[in-house]
Amino acid sequence: MTNDQARPVRNYFWSRDGKYLLYSQDKGGDENFNIYAVNPAEAPAAGQPVPTARDLTGLKGVLVQLLSAPLSDPNSLYIGLNYRDKAWHDLYKLNLATGEKTLVRQNNDRIGAWEFDWNDQLRLASRSNPDSSTEWLRVEGEKLVPFYKTSIDEQSGVVAFAKDNQHMYMITNRGAGRNLAEIVLINPATGQEQPYQADPLKRVDVGSLEVAEKTHEPVFVRFEDDRMRRVWKDKALEQDFTAVSKQLPGLDVYPASHTTDERLWLLSATSATQPTWPTCSTAKPSSSPSSTKRGPSCAPPT
Repeated sequence: MTNDQARPVRNYFWSRDGKYLLYSQDKGGDENFNIYAVNPAEAPAAGQPVPTARDLTGLKGVLVQLLSAPLSDPNSLYIGLNYRDKAWHDLYKLNLATGEKTLVRQNNDRIGAWEFDWNDQLRLASRSNPDSSTEWLRVEGEKLVPFYKTSIDEQSGVVAFAKDNQHMYMITNRGAGRNLAEIVLINPATGQEQPYQADPLKRVDVGSLEVAEKTHEPVFVRFEDDRMRRVWKDKALEQDFTAVSKQLPGLDVYPASHTTDERLWLLSATSATQPTWPTCSTAKPSSSPSSTKRGPSCAPPT
């Protein structure tokens, strides 16, 4: 579906409606990435083996950031562009069909990240201060109001909003008594936090939190120890992963991607001593949403 001979396509993803295959690419390793779109249903031009890849952003000397793919508007992406200021990215909405870019927010506040809620509304931003501290801000119209701050020696990152779309999950190690990073639930309106999940063995930082797009409920918390460990929140999916893992002994199974309805999943299995296996797909029967009878479409070689 792509024919980029000068540079390998390092990563890709599909638009929310599955119409376009999207990927980012630079020129000759200059680290200035634009976003390209391929329509697999389009006939290739004469003499070409694949459909033409359209450069959606078409900018020189600019590093395009991919920020959000809204479910509510599958023909668009939220992107960051630094052609006005090389140090900081302004927030734009990109039309995938036409390539039109609409300015959403000009970045005059040293913003390094923008965060959207489950309704695809811009809610949060993080600011990098001159003293290397990081401030989290809630978006109130044109104003940015601080509610959480971490020093140069601390780290913090927003994972996702909670199901109520008011609180949010954050990974943080802020505070003198917090040596390892853990997940807390924070109300951006007040800045109040409550513990959610730390390593039960008190050995490592939290690795990640998987949150279901369909239900907005936590799925599992991952820890990278001597081997990968999980604390499961979704017990039905835990049974599915356990069933697949039994057919891939000795490997760590990770979710790679899934369909919008979360019925079909792509999984990857990794080993510390063997190459990564080909990606596996699993499917839950549509007639029984609560069923855990999934079967992998691939298995390790014998």
